[in-house]
Amino acid sequence: MQPKTVSEIAASTGISRATATAVVNELEAAGWVARDDELRYRIGASLPRAVDTSMPREAQQLLARIAAEAQAGATISRISAKALTVVAKAQAGRRAVTGFAVGQSIPLAFPAGSAVMPWRAAEECEQWLGTAAGLSARSGQRLLQQVSDCGYVVYRPDHDDTGMVDLLSDLLGSVGSEVMEAALRERLLRQLSRLTSRPYSRDELTSDEVLPISYLAAPIFDGAEARYELQLGPLLPRATRVVRETLIATLMRGARELSVVLGDR
Repeated sequence: MQPKTVSEIAASTGISRATATAVVNELEAAGWVARDDELRYRIGASLPRAVDTSMPREAQQLLARIAAEAQAGATISRISAKALTVVAKAQAGRRAVTGFAVGQSIPLAFPAGSAVMPWRAAEECEQWLGTAAGLSARSGQRLLQQVSDCGYVVYRPDHDDTGMVDLLSDLLGSVGSEVMEAALRERLLRQLSRLTSRPYSRDELTSDEVLPISYLAAPIFDGAEARYELQLGPLLPRATRVVRETLIATLMRGARELSVVLGDR
């Protein structure tokens, strides 16, 4: 990988030097990039370690079909008490499944994991809710009850989420092409999602208002235990009620079918 200066990063991404400097400073503080004596940046050492995963072929084929039906990227993630690990992914539609490589883990923090938490132990739920800055106990419990009742969660972006993800993806790509599927990019996108996405309420989803949708998730059960999440990423700036209902139906049907496949292993 060829290290780059801030000026080279700014030129290759089309952003201002000031913006490139601000973003690179944040990456350096986190250990995601490192600066050499010639003020060039390369990939840093603070990368989460990949883990081994395996999915049966039937589950992989089913996930590809779900992605095609939704015309969106689809992933299966294993949710542990402290981490989310991507175990399968499939692509359809115009947007790639950015940032998440199969087998890589990221720290679990609210709202990621919402779809499985109602079926987890109370202690685990409390630990998870504790990762949400500024979230009241009542709001957290309301979300858990909603997911328990509905069986799914739908997230929205705030402000210019999608544009920021695109910008940072370009920035990381200019630092090194291998980052496009590496844990560094994964962690960066995870931080963005913690800052900018929120779950919709049931009333919002059933309204006739046209709404933006970033991701949807539903639990995949292994017996009575919700070990996995099925996640769809349509990244739609405008979704009508009919579109939302269609996506939710595809998500729920897919999660039920995957529960059968993974529960039989």
